Amino acid sequence: MPSKITQIDVAKAAKVSTGTVSRVINNHPFVSESARAAVLEAIKKLGYTPNTIAQSLAYGRSKNILILFLDKQPILPSTWQYELPILQGINDSLKDHAYSLQIEMLTLGLENSQPAFDMMMSKSSFDGLIVLTSWNVEDQFLCRITERGIPMTFIGNGPYQIDGNPVGSTVLFDNSNIVKEVYTFLRSLGHRRIAFIKGTSDQLHAQIRLQAFTE
Repeated sequence: MPSKITQIDVAKAAKVSTGTVSRVINNHPFVSESARAAVLEAIKKLGYTPNTIAQSLAYGRSKNILILFLDKQPILPSTWQYELPILQGINDSLKDHAYSLQIEMLTLGLENSQPAFDMMMSKSSFDGLIVLTSWNVEDQFLCRITERGIPMTFIGNGPYQIDGNPVGSTVLFDNSNIVKEVYTFLRSLGHRRIAFIKGTSDQLHAQIRLQAFTE
């Protein structure tokens, strides 16, 4: 069985130091173009694959992003029609930057939700957190998240603050205008008795859509 190709082998083939090989692999700017080209050619020729675990230990990064699904009920098949395109877009973007995606799910409101959340945060190794939910994230969860001191983005909820300070970044959807457009379209067809099914009253998206409908 052939031995595993190492950075030493790549360095010998490219006629550079192992430090130069490491800098090329990690996209360090202080590498000459000729050395970078030689290292990349050697990597391709030898079929070298970097040891991502060793890199993580050396640079203090896991190269993992955790996406956390928060819901107040088990995720239904219909819910995935909304979640999956978002998940696919995140995954495609991360692959372009050599990051991997971890997924965790947590049901809010249960007695063990806080301990389960704490255990999940302590056992997981990740460099950034994405919270995907259409429910409001409670302060106790926000405090636990900020204690990790890592970058975070909330999708479909927020923005949040703790003691007046912003928590992470927020990506929201335009739930208001789409409802108004649908209503206007139905009116243009001559409909006047138009019903609205809003779902659970404390769900953020339902609240926004109901407000747009009544307006």
